[in-house]
Amino acid sequence: MWPACSAAIDKTPQGVESFHIGHRTLEEIRSSLAFINPQQPVIIGESVTRVMEGEPFYHPQFPQILEEVRRRFPHTPIQITTNGTMLDQATVEWLAELSPITIYLSLNSACSANRRLLMKDRRANRSVEAARLLGERGIEYQGSIVAMPWITGWDDLTRTITYLDRCGAQVIRIFLPGYTRLAKEELKFPLTMWDQLRSFVGRVRQQVRVPVVCEPPKIDNFKPEIVGIIPGSAADRAGLKPGDILVAVSGKPVLTRVHGFHLTYQLANPMLEIQRENRPLAVPLTKGARERSGLVMDYDLDPALYEDIRKVVRFHRASQVLLLTSPLAYTRMVLGVNKFYPEPGQLKVCRVASRFFGGSIMAAGLLTVADFSLALQQYLAASATKPELILLPAIAFDQRGRDLTGETYHKLAETFGIQVEVI
Repeated sequence: MWPACSAAIDKTPQGVESFHIGHRTLEEIRSSLAFINPQQPVIIGESVTRVMEGEPFYHPQFPQILEEVRRRFPHTPIQITTNGTMLDQATVEWLAELSPITIYLSLNSACSANRRLLMKDRRANRSVEAARLLGERGIEYQGSIVAMPWITGWDDLTRTITYLDRCGAQVIRIFLPGYTRLAKEELKFPLTMWDQLRSFVGRVRQQVRVPVVCEPPKIDNFKPEIVGIIPGSAADRAGLKPGDILVAVSGKPVLTRVHGFHLTYQLANPMLEIQRENRPLAVPLTKGARERSGLVMDYDLDPALYEDIRKVVRFHRASQVLLLTSPLAYTRMVLGVNKFYPEPGQLKVCRVASRFFGGSIMAAGLLTVADFSLALQQYLAASATKPELILLPAIAFDQRGRDLTGETYHKLAETFGIQVEVI
């Protein structure tokens, strides 16, 4: 798993391959359910492919689909990402009967006029009201905001966070905005605004009870600090607090934020060793195995990634390896090489700029083969040694190894005469 970024993208460049296949029938979906792993949440509406899914509630048979999923998997959590335009009182009442269910509500602004400005939403009032309805009915939900304070103002951002907190959101996710090289001038902003947003989130966390996270976070260390506690959760009942440092879980030392979060999630009734204001504490957590703890932590890096890298390097018997990564992930990947890889001198990390999308886009999932190729050309021109193996972030490619433009990563091996793997 490689760190990535969610971004609001305006005017995608020509050449991106995307597909709209229309609504699948209920029978087609029934046949697909046989391939669902009931031990993992059923995720609806958060596409990570080139298929344009759209708003799930617009499907004319969505109620029957959701009820079929719940019939087949009575205890599996269901996660739905929605813009909220279809969440009226009756729909929310119906969703409450399908528990366990979590709604990811893309609100962006609690002001109907500003939401219409940002999203061209003709049902902005209903979307804003959806947050209140979900909270009153006790449905677990998270609110998300692509922050654009240079358009709506910082006060609107504060009011939206306060509104979601008041309406019972479990977590509020603030996404750093992005723009492509083709964006209109009014959508462009100085990149220093990202640091302003991160500082803003740090301040606003002190004003609300619900955890507020900035995505992607700015990571320059692997200190497993807890940034928030979901109200009413096992972590809340145990007395854990934002700012606590997770040292060990049931005797296993915690290596990163991701590592500590996963350890806590996997175990039943884990014993957490924490550090609070330089004081060690042991905190028992009452929860089931693979049950959410209520801890909220920034995403940094899973140390298991470096064991996967080691296996690939051994398979290829490579002594000089080059990791190509996004600007957002670069710092943590370098930190990870030095901390978790047994032979750090064997691995070099190269930052790859997004030339295809341009603008402020820095996410690994939006890099193309052409971007990797240019970065590799520049690296080879400046380096005295040629790598024997190139590693690419798998998030940039589909299952057939194609990027967003339809080009396969195998082209890099053909062009440069170097073995290439995705990981």
